[in-house]
Amino acid sequence: MVHDLIKKLNTARFKSIVNIVLFVMLILFLIFVLFRAEKINAQVCSDEDCGACLSSETCWATDYCFWNLPLGPCISFIEYDYVIRYFEDFEQPAYNIGYLNGQNDWISTSSTVSSNSYNGDQAINVHRELTSDTAYKTYFSKIYGKGFFDFYFSINEYPYSPAGIEILLRSNATTIAHCKITGVADQERFLYCNAGDFAGTYYFVADVSLFAWHKITIEFDPYIDKIRWRYENYDFYDWVDTFNDFDYINQVYFSNATQVGLFFGIDDIRLGSFVCSNENCAGCITAGDCLLAGCHFDYMSGDCLTIGAGICGQNAGLQFCDNEVDCEFFGGNWVADYCFWGEQPPTITPFIEYYASNSNFDIPTGFIQSLADFITPIIETTGGFLTSFKDIFDPAVATEKGMLFGSAIPLMIGYTGIINDFLGGLPVAEGLLAFIIVVLLISVFRIVVKLIHIIKP
Repeated sequence: MVHDLIKKLNTARFKSIVNIVLFVMLILFLIFVLFRAEKINAQVCSDEDCGACLSSETCWATDYCFWNLPLGPCISFIEYDYVIRYFEDFEQPAYNIGYLNGQNDWISTSSTVSSNSYNGDQAINVHRELTSDTAYKTYFSKIYGKGFFDFYFSINEYPYSPAGIEILLRSNATTIAHCKITGVADQERFLYCNAGDFAGTYYFVADVSLFAWHKITIEFDPYIDKIRWRYENYDFYDWVDTFNDFDYINQVYFSNATQVGLFFGIDDIRLGSFVCSNENCAGCITAGDCLLAGCHFDYMSGDCLTIGAGICGQNAGLQFCDNEVDCEFFGGNWVADYCFWGEQPPTITPFIEYYASNSNFDIPTGFIQSLADFITPIIETTGGFLTSFKDIFDPAVATEKGMLFGSAIPLMIGYTGIINDFLGGLPVAEGLLAFIIVVLLISVFRIVVKLIHIIKP
């Protein structure tokens, strides 16, 4: 019965039907292209619609669009050297006027969404009602590598409490940057910042004025465990060491422990990383971004490295150490002519010692000794790899890296935009993909039919 069905399908009539289906698909594709072309022509290249910028010249002419070299497309939310990963403007529909707690994953005691804002119609007010008020948010995806955090703030009077107003940037619960408007006598107006967990030197940043919105930018670099900051658009202060090592940033925290009624407004929070490029491979978060920039993605560490011969160094750089001295200097373990990242692999008992304690004979034969000499290096190397894998594979980190890497899939799908932009914005790539998929399905079906036809007597 199956054989008869296959014979009927493998006929000239069936092939004609397939050709008609392909022809109809081609017509529908042409209609879609024309419709899409009219829609694109109606779009205007602007900061609000970077995707409508079909050339590098028009893209660069905007303020907040970035032409993804070499062939595009034009991407939004790029400003100077920054890629904005998170943006909180506290506007509707994500936020409603009223208590902040619970809205869009924020946790607070008495903070509210207020109509007093820097930009738009809404901001948040970290104000004290009965006890000190806090507002913080832990972002799901962490910012690895060199990045930035900036926001606008405003106060309507100077705090007189020694606790004052505090702004913290954290890696989970570990404070990496700490700024405060102090309430110490004769210093009520001043903004200070330091690095670390409330320790070390506080550096004077600015004299804060009332009833005005001010901007703070904090840059962080986990590779050197340092931060720096700037007030408004003035020059950055020098880099300062943190008191805690950190690998990423994922939490912002605001506190108001001063008098009741003081308005401490926060608006337009941005958290992100540096632009991913061949000159700044460390700014690439996903494997897709890394490879597109012409860099090398290390799947073991999740780091994006400069392409070419790597430099021997800490962590992911250990794979490039070619001798025992350099390997151990940077914290690696030299086993079987390879530098491992992690704990020292288990010591392999020499074969002669093992043979003497586990055999009834005094010495092994030449054949057994030769076999042991051949197998021992393999066991040592395998043990080293397994130990390194055990040290590196943390389920929580693996989940995090997996989600980051998963973002490369929609990015790769987005590569079709490069073809479209090259052809004037027409959706040629999508149509070709659909056409190829149908042709492949038909080809696979025909192959299966022929195989069954050959096997079936």
